Amino acid sequence: NLDKSVYQTRRAELNRTAMKLEEEISETERRLKSLSSKTGKYTSRLAFNIFKAFFILFLFLAVAGAAVGFGMIKGIIDNAQALCKGLQKRDIKIVSDGTDNHLMLVDLTPYNITGKVVEKLLDSAHITANKNTIPNDPQKPFVTSGIRLGTPAATSRGLKEDDFDQVADCLLYTSDAADDLIGVD
Repeated sequence: NLDKSVYQTRRAELNRTAMKLEEEISETERRLKSLSSKTGKYTSRLAFNIFKAFFILFLFLAVAGAAVGFGMIKGIIDNAQALCKGLQKRDIKIVSDGTDNHLMLVDLTPYNITGKVVEKLLDSAHITANKNTIPNDPQKPFVTSGIRLGTPAATSRGLKEDDFDQVADCLLYTSDAADDLIGVD
């Protein structure tokens, strides 16, 4: 399972980070003990407790951030699949017939429009997309016959799977506007 392997990898990274922090705390404690003979018992103990609290808070925030990130990853992939299904439902061709990650590549050759044009039109509608070559692309690399769409930015702004059906509508509407604008049938 992909999610489980990603989780295990991230957990191992967090464990390594925790071990490094424990080593740094031990080293700092050793230094503070040597300092206590010079500055007094209470000053070094106070400094050590402040230092330890700082690193415990840091570790807590790192673990919390990882937990939020794992939840976000699942949402991003679910949203990408929802967008992909929404586009396919509207007869927009996806190069791989679906997606297993956060991206999809839309084939624009059936619409006789280039990725460069669609990229600029979507940008004018405040939708970020990138022109992208497709397999056996008849266009030049700086023009392209495809666009690459992703869902991380919209997911991080709170959009859910149902919202991506409306995003698919916006993409289709923008493509229709392109047809009207440049006179493509």
